[in-house]
Amino acid sequence: MKKDPNDIVREGYDKIAEEYDDYRSAFSAEEELDEFMSFVKPNSHILDVGCGTVMVTRALVDNGLQVTGIDIFQKMLDLTKCRVPQAIFEIGVMTALEFEDD
Repeated sequence: MKKDPNDIVREGYDKIAEEYDDYRSAFSAEEELDEFMSFVKPNSHILDVGCGTVMVTRALVDNGLQVTGIDIFQKMLDLTKCRVPQAIFEIGVMTALEFEDD
């Protein structure tokens, strides 16, 4: 039986979640986040699709935003839930989201 491509990717990232988290923690996107924040109204609710681990979600919450993070990788969400309990996290695939526009 042929495996679903999403399952193959999910299994791979679940195996390397901690290493990926270490790598991403060393990456800085301050310029990009500052630019993004310049377009966001205070107290907005942000849908962070493909949220991965902490970096962007933490910055959004620290800037007073409500955040719902979506990722296909359960282990990534588990790491992030512990570190950013103020956000909401759901397992999901970005090509099949069931959120209203805006």
